[in-house]
Amino acid sequence: MPSDIPPSSPLARYPYRGVCTQIVRAILVINVAVWVALWALDALGVVGHADALAALALSPAAVTERLELWRLVSFAFVHTASPFSLVVSSVVLFAIGREVEELIGSRRFAALYAVAVLGIGGGALLIGRGTADGTFAAGAAGPALAVLIAFAGYRARDRFVLFRIFALETWLLAVIAIGLGVAGYVLDTYDAAVTSSSASLGVAHVIGAFVGLVWVRLHGRVESWLDRARRAPPTTSDEVPDTDIESEVDRILEKIAREGIQSLTPHERGLLDDASQHFRRRQDDD
Repeated sequence: MPSDIPPSSPLARYPYRGVCTQIVRAILVINVAVWVALWALDALGVVGHADALAALALSPAAVTERLELWRLVSFAFVHTASPFSLVVSSVVLFAIGREVEELIGSRRFAALYAVAVLGIGGGALLIGRGTADGTFAAGAAGPALAVLIAFAGYRARDRFVLFRIFALETWLLAVIAIGLGVAGYVLDTYDAAVTSSSASLGVAHVIGAFVGLVWVRLHGRVESWLDRARRAPPTTSDEVPDTDIESEVDRILEKIAREGIQSLTPHERGLLDDASQHFRRRQDDD
């Protein structure tokens, strides 16, 4: 886990705020706008909602055989004609996604959501399973579950208040969500009364949960590696004008005064270390 993310505490309570963060707001607006647009096109008789969904949903066969690569992304922003799936995923993203974005920052959250979407798409290609019409999954439920699992990974002992009635520690909330996804898949596989579309949706949930777990375990290491790569080859700071170094240090110090030292990224911490060594060498030379 990145060093700038504070540790979990059983005393913490969510949700704290009623505001919606930048990336979460953008995702919700896109999801709702696409659903309204498809509903309007269906109502006007231009194209049926089911037909549009079939053209945009995740379908391994369509991707591999017809190279319809847009499906690897578009599936996460289209939902069935019934608003149930849209409402559930939107509630999860609004209630938990904004907390994750506040915790790790908008850039990291955008990366997490993109990795979740592409991870589910890649998992679908590996599994190669779909419904009778070739559809694998549609909707934001899978990526939303990845966000929930990431939140539980970062803040496992924090308590999330549900409906202002009771609070669950986030690890338990994540276990329940994974259990529902697995149960949907198992029931769909072994119970002929359940349609095959639910099985695909259950698999998408499981893949989303796996992506969330992998993200929490690995993204801190990846960030550290990228920061080292950005600062190598050796940061020949002696060749950089002092004014440029000072302006960057001033910016970081202002951020510390405004948001606290815990807000610094590993890259910014490395820049401070480099600047300190640079000015120390200059003093020794003088």
